[in-house]
Amino acid sequence: MQHNSKKERMTQTLVERDGGRGIPPSNFRVSIPRNLLSGFNLVRIEFLFSSIVPTNIRFSEAAPREAGMSDEHQELVREFETVAKTGLSATVLMERMARRLHEKMTRYNWVGFYLVDPADGGILLVGPYAGSFTPNARIPLDRGLCGAAAVSRQTVVVDDVSKDPRYLSGSSMVVSEIVVPISVKNVLAAELDIESYFPSTFTKPEQDFVEACARIVGAYLVKFPL
Repeated sequence: MQHNSKKERMTQTLVERDGGRGIPPSNFRVSIPRNLLSGFNLVRIEFLFSSIVPTNIRFSEAAPREAGMSDEHQELVREFETVAKTGLSATVLMERMARRLHEKMTRYNWVGFYLVDPADGGILLVGPYAGSFTPNARIPLDRGLCGAAAVSRQTVVVDDVSKDPRYLSGSSMVVSEIVVPISVKNVLAAELDIESYFPSTFTKPEQDFVEACARIVGAYLVKFPL
């Protein structure tokens, strides 16, 4: 009974897409969400559509909005995008982002922003943060992983900080770290720094997620500078 119900819904969708004729055009493509595939195998899928769909139609699973990011990642990105649209202030956005990342992501043990000192472009000053230790308040651009990311303008990921001589200790418990530079009109404005008590926390999907968060802040700062 459950399979018949799904078949009826699929058939109705195809008929509606074809203007009521029930025969899709030759270039028609069907995208099936993952949850709808649950309980079916390829033979059943073929059977369900064989009577209404020409054989040259391709079927594919619906692609996620951001490849590589989890549902939890995407939910947080949407939340931060919504906060950014309120236009309250850059500080409010960064405070909310730091707090929520620290709350929701188990291995993000310290999350914070470093801001370029307006009085000295060679210094990073700690901004809004959330975490279990007090960070370095000032970091010269020639020191630490934050300095390395600032100078290279590239994301820095370290799986084991004890093996990287650039690491500037904030806590002896930190094992891995990611730093993402945030530029506004090609000028460094800030950095998103996340430190973890676990090794190799920042895999490629995690890096993509953190960089997506940093882009939200960067886009906000273009419109509303610090």
